[in-house]
Amino acid sequence: MTKIAICYWGMTRSTKFVYKTHESNLYDVLKDNNIDYDIFMHTWETDNNIVWEKKYDNPIDYEEYKLLNPKYYEIQKQYEFLDTIIFNNYFDEELYNKYGHSHHEWIPSLIRNHLCALESQKRVYNMVLKTKEDYDYILFLRPDVKIENKFHHTILNEDFDIVISSDGHYEGYNDRFAIIPFKKAEKYSTRIDEIIDFRRNNGRIVSEKYVKFIIDKYYQNVKQTDFVMKLIRPDGQEA
Repeated sequence: MTKIAICYWGMTRSTKFVYKTHESNLYDVLKDNNIDYDIFMHTWETDNNIVWEKKYDNPIDYEEYKLLNPKYYEIQKQYEFLDTIIFNNYFDEELYNKYGHSHHEWIPSLIRNHLCALESQKRVYNMVLKTKEDYDYILFLRPDVKIENKFHHTILNEDFDIVISSDGHYEGYNDRFAIIPFKKAEKYSTRIDEIIDFRRNNGRIVSEKYVKFIIDKYYQNVKQTDFVMKLIRPDGQEA
């Protein structure tokens, strides 16, 4: 039987608005087609409920993760991770002061959010490794997305190095969803490890741009699937 590790990473925030779409459009599809899965989640504890540059008054509900029923769950303090990074490695303050948000530099708060998201993704991947279970695939999914349609499970019968959503790529590839054969998942899962070199050699950090860089570098057989997701903000509104 095919077995998948479903990995959630980053802030939950709006899970209460979207979790039923995960049940009906992913979990139920897997169950109906005899595909086994375990759910993993890593998230952060933080005092700031900020998405992009907007601060929301909605308090963060740290019990919200239970709606996704993870078998393995870990929450850690975000500030402890942020205290370990040297932000100048990821951001050029002089360029930002001169040009603002432009092709020269991304918004600093978004870079911090992205680094936290990537670190969360790496940590949930390591949670999977610690189980020493024999998974066939790792499926990455954000806990703040509303899934609009059924997962096309038949793509698992095809040959691929990575499958991503065909929706919403902007400057590169979006990071809302990916499914990767377990033995090929490391480079995507731990891409935070290369992001300083990327900034040094490829200019400003933007999430979609960096995902595409890693996929182009390490994955040859890339497939896209019509698995549509909408980001939902903490107040329940679509991004």
